[in-house]
Amino acid sequence: MASYYYRLTTAKCFDYLKKELDFINQNYEFCDSVFRKLSFLLHIAFWQGIFKLYRAIDVKFKKHTNGSFFIHNNKVEIEITTECNMKCFHCDRSCRQAPSKECMTVAQIKHFVNESIEENKKWPFIVIIGGEPTMHPDIYEICNILIDYKRNHSPNTKLTISTNGVSRETKEVLANLPDIIHQENSSKTSIKNTQFFTFNVAPIDLEQYNQPGINFSNACSTASTAGSALTRYGFYGCGAAASIDRVLGIDMGVKSLKDVTDKKYRTQFKVLCGYCGFFKSAEDDIYELEDMSPTWHKVYEDYKNKRPELSLYGSNKIRPAALKT
Repeated sequence: MASYYYRLTTAKCFDYLKKELDFINQNYEFCDSVFRKLSFLLHIAFWQGIFKLYRAIDVKFKKHTNGSFFIHNNKVEIEITTECNMKCFHCDRSCRQAPSKECMTVAQIKHFVNESIEENKKWPFIVIIGGEPTMHPDIYEICNILIDYKRNHSPNTKLTISTNGVSRETKEVLANLPDIIHQENSSKTSIKNTQFFTFNVAPIDLEQYNQPGINFSNACSTASTAGSALTRYGFYGCGAAASIDRVLGIDMGVKSLKDVTDKKYRTQFKVLCGYCGFFKSAEDDIYELEDMSPTWHKVYEDYKNKRPELSLYGSNKIRPAALKT
């Protein structure tokens, strides 16, 4: 279990602090660096201390009261590619079930940074994710673009890459990334991960989730812990919702950061959470890793027969040629 879930152990905590303080020393003059270090220490006291305590209490309370989970829109998972070198059962990005090599473009990443600066959005957390993000052909350039955003606009942003750490090629990429890109390495050893919820057992296929009082717009704890998501199709309330829309083809992604609202994310959840096995309670997740409910069988069959076309993030601001993958 510990090998799969990333844990901010004492050693990792000190490693995080050291890398961030080294980054400050390397990029700012002495007087400026003193101010930035104080700012950083206050930043982590809030986000790694006060906020996480609040979130833990809030998530526990919402699980017991069936309340509306808050959306962690100060964290964004950027799914730069859907391609993966594993194919795990119940992958919540559908890398096994609906494989694709589609990627975000460098132009889209630059557009995300430009939007963040224009909106004065200083993201506390940016996570580079996939698929397997190290398989993106422009992974180094993408990392450098985000590092420039951190250096010049949002020094306290924690930049992280989430990886399975499996293949020789992946390990080589990870070894060559700048130190300031923190690594969450799940070190998976099997495509059957017993820690996974059964993503492909859809609540809408279960009697207990077709009762009055079930409100899919409430979302689940994933919205509070994993944070929001950005894919080549726009912003979503969470990464699982984004992957469901990719396969369904409803095209619910918010195409501009300035247009993101809680209401739009709740609208996404109202439609998409009914398909997501994460919405089920732990007590209801009694299924095997190979299980798939009827709705998902049909969704994947439809996807296989004809892949949906969704409008692209930044399509109104980026030259069409720069959006091609």
